Amino acid sequence: MENAIVIKLTPTNQRSAGEEITATLRNAEQHNGKTLFTFDQSVDLRRWKDRVEHFIATTKNGKTALIARVMDFNDREKNPDAAPDLEEFPQVPPYAPDDKKTWFALSDVRAIEIREGDFSNDEGRDLLDLIGGRSSRAYVSYSE
Repeated sequence: MENAIVIKLTPTNQRSAGEEITATLRNAEQHNGKTLFTFDQSVDLRRWKDRVEHFIATTKNGKTALIARVMDFNDREKNPDAAPDLEEFPQVPPYAPDDKKTWFALSDVRAIEIREGDFSNDEGRDLLDLIGGRSSRAYVSYSE
């Protein structure tokens, strides 16, 4: 069993959720599987800092998704002195690393498709059900 934080992406001014995932995958591919992923929501560092091992970004239906190993992450508002290593984990263009509140330094980034039953939280709720409603993120356990 491994621990993952899951982010359901929504369209931005620059790209759709699927385009954002594709751009992130492409950036990681160009940098030996490493990238910096940022988003504009706060993360509960006390709850997740020592538990999160993997990061999943997905569209609402799970057809376009990525999974990666979390090397480091932080919330700029809660810990403004922490900064990512941009040489090792390059930011996805056109964003600057400080454009958004939270950053994740990711390695071993790869594409996946999420199907019903692939991932569930500690209470057994399916990931697609968790993110299908209003929730934009979930904490899940999974095994491959």
